[in-house]
Amino acid sequence: MSVKELIEKSPIRKFESALNGGLKHGEVGVITAKKGIGKSSFLVQLGLDQLLKGKSLIHVSFSQETDRTFEWYNNMFGEIAKMHKIENPSLIKNDIFKRRVILNFNQDVVRTEQVLATIRLLSANVDFKPDLLMFDDFNFANALPEALKIVKAFTKELGIATWY
Repeated sequence: MSVKELIEKSPIRKFESALNGGLKHGEVGVITAKKGIGKSSFLVQLGLDQLLKGKSLIHVSFSQETDRTFEWYNNMFGEIAKMHKIENPSLIKNDIFKRRVILNFNQDVVRTEQVLATIRLLSANVDFKPDLLMFDDFNFANALPEALKIVKAFTKELGIATWY
């Protein structure tokens, strides 16, 4: 199966349809559920879908080490490639993973403004402009009340979409 066919047949298309085309640039979406339900897995699926569509992303994890997040992407891509018999999976994997940055922060130590300053520096690089920002395992209870407003303004400023 080609990447184009994979994108067209992805279950993410149904999710986007339910959201009237998915998140637009400048919008923030929040996925909520109990611990262990699959929120991180779903974020990785959204990320892989964006990467396959030729877009770039920054995936920020607040609970896992970066190795664990890399493993999520590698395993999920491997399963998709195997299940759908993707043509040239190694070449595709190398290509799409070049457009992905994974960061890890301890939310108890690093504030939202510091995370966004790091992302701003990455985004200032001419060769890397993210289309999507994802915050994995962000604890809203531990965040400052204005954190979501700050991220929303940042999302609009950069013209990207953001998922929590």
